[in-house]
Amino acid sequence: MVKVSGILMIVMMTRSRLLKVMAFALFVLGFAMAFAASDWRGATLMEHPLTLAATLTLWILGIALEWRADALEHSDHATPLWRRICAFIGRGSATWLLLGILFGFVYSPTISTTYFGTNFNAILAITLAVMGVQISLDAWRQLARDVRPVFL
Repeated sequence: MVKVSGILMIVMMTRSRLLKVMAFALFVLGFAMAFAASDWRGATLMEHPLTLAATLTLWILGIALEWRADALEHSDHATPLWRRICAFIGRGSATWLLLGILFGFVYSPTISTTYFGTNFNAILAITLAVMGVQISLDAWRQLARDVRPVFL
């Protein structure tokens, strides 16, 4: 019984790894397509609307694959959905940062006039709130016992 459970776990991990690779491929394809459409120089946000729509579609599909891979690895259905979403965002913060950088790189001439460029403080507040939700009670207790790391 234990051996079958272990094999099942390996199959599930392999499946989640495959989903992550597919998601990464969609992210790269979306970036490369948008950057190639702009002659490798960057474009305004609405210069190539079909390419923008295709890029966002590919990235949304990639995020959906990441969500499925995350659900396979961390399947705890007793946890409320909002906690699972926050955990997903927290675990994938490098992906979110990379997508934001790539988007800003391709659409740099107009990114400063979009919502993200003009409301950076709101975006930063949301990011910090999501990160704060990820802090466990044990971490807060440890901080209350020893505050020296905060000052460092």
